[in-house]
Amino acid sequence: MRYLFTCLLLLGLLPLSVQAQAIHTCGTTPWSEGFELQKDRLLHNLRQAASGTVVARNTTYVPVKFHVGARNDGSGRLSATRVLDQLCELNEDFASLDIQFFLADGSINFINNTTFYENHINTQNSVMTAQRDSRAMNVYIVESANTDNNGGGGITLAYYNIPRDWIVITKTYVRRNDATLSHEVGHFFSLLHTFNGWECESYNTQGVNAPVTSSCGQVPTERASGSNCATAGDFICDTPADYNNGIGWNGCNFTLNVLDPVGEQINPDERNYLSYFLDCPDEEYFFSDQQISAMQADYNSNRRNYLRLDPVPDYVEITGTSTNISPEQGTTTDAYNYVVFEWEAVAGATSYILEIDRISSFSLDPVRVIVSGTSAEIEDLQADRNYFWRVRPFNAHFACTTSSSITNFRTGEDVVSTSTPNYVESFTVAPNPVQSQSELQVFLNTEQAFTGQLDLLDINGRPTAIRQQQQFAVGQSQFTLNLSDLPNGIYLLRVQSADGVLTQKVILAR
Repeated sequence: MRYLFTCLLLLGLLPLSVQAQAIHTCGTTPWSEGFELQKDRLLHNLRQAASGTVVARNTTYVPVKFHVGARNDGSGRLSATRVLDQLCELNEDFASLDIQFFLADGSINFINNTTFYENHINTQNSVMTAQRDSRAMNVYIVESANTDNNGGGGITLAYYNIPRDWIVITKTYVRRNDATLSHEVGHFFSLLHTFNGWECESYNTQGVNAPVTSSCGQVPTERASGSNCATAGDFICDTPADYNNGIGWNGCNFTLNVLDPVGEQINPDERNYLSYFLDCPDEEYFFSDQQISAMQADYNSNRRNYLRLDPVPDYVEITGTSTNISPEQGTTTDAYNYVVFEWEAVAGATSYILEIDRISSFSLDPVRVIVSGTSAEIEDLQADRNYFWRVRPFNAHFACTTSSSITNFRTGEDVVSTSTPNYVESFTVAPNPVQSQSELQVFLNTEQAFTGQLDLLDINGRPTAIRQQQQFAVGQSQFTLNLSDLPNGIYLLRVQSADGVLTQKVILAR
């Protein structure tokens, strides 16, 4: 069963008789700001589709920017793994439409702002506007998508803000097997509910002709025959008459004898994404052909030019999973405040989500970081504790991936300094940039002999082949690194010792 989008409308907007029924509906309604513009867009898109001016593409790629909210201290944030699950679900829902979504800039935006997270409506003209990506479909993930500033009216699970052209969704409904976001994307691309005009109450009275106009929004009631489909209901003719009959209905077969205004029985489509029937099999939900044409016309309209400004990154499917390298299973790290995690690269992956927690479900107090390389240094673990870790690969297009096997390790009790050792007087490299030659000279002057782990990392933090233990004697040490096998770029030379870390940026520009 799929969890189709539902939301409790602000009770202050409903008649008392309707409030008692606790009707669930979407936050995008006939009384939403800009709703007439939404209707005009839909009608224009339908005309464009009917005229044949919309040129179909093999696959339409849409950049999406997820803005994940949290309190000022970072608490309450939805995990990045759930965002990847949502992207995967979105692409599965739209695959048959030849519409696919990808992460704009290949990244997820994290916003630590308590007001935005807990009461986003007060930040529409500040945080949300400032953070909006002008070249992507924007999805803001908050504690609650409720738009009731007083906090006492009800709960909205998600909505499409028509004039600001963004989607807001409650974090609980960002997940696999949930059509909340797919429903809202339908609104984003101009669609109305299949029961447009019946958002404030359903009409499930049996044997009595439905009124000529809907209960809210004064929309002409669509007839069962479809004779007025272009001017009534959702204005789409291949979606049958629907009077919000899915609200409270159990199962996937509507059997009530509900009559249209001329006495003909209606037969709403329980499986349409823009209806509210909840209990159909997950794989059976769909958009109608006319809905698809309208969405494609909307994407190709001048209004959506901003979605087509940037080149689409190459689509690369990820078929493999990573293998954890270090810390190894059952080992104890030397220190607890500086633990280096390493894993194998996965073909096609550009980023990884590293997860660390005290329990294997990663639900107690997880540390989660997004890494563009295959290693990361974590400094905020506890001493002498058991931990579990894993990594999940992804790229801008492909999020339907699995995490690596879970590795268990224990932190040590020692403390490693992450600052520069006080006995090192100087640490330099030359030439920098490295241009006409392939050798880099490294100079280190120290008042105390020590052993350090030397690593040359690329700009994304991935280790190169240059990795070695290095002995440093008192006084000046000088040695040579051969960079002939490395491509041009920016690198980080790092020396890690028990007393601290030394770093130097190296530019290779031959």
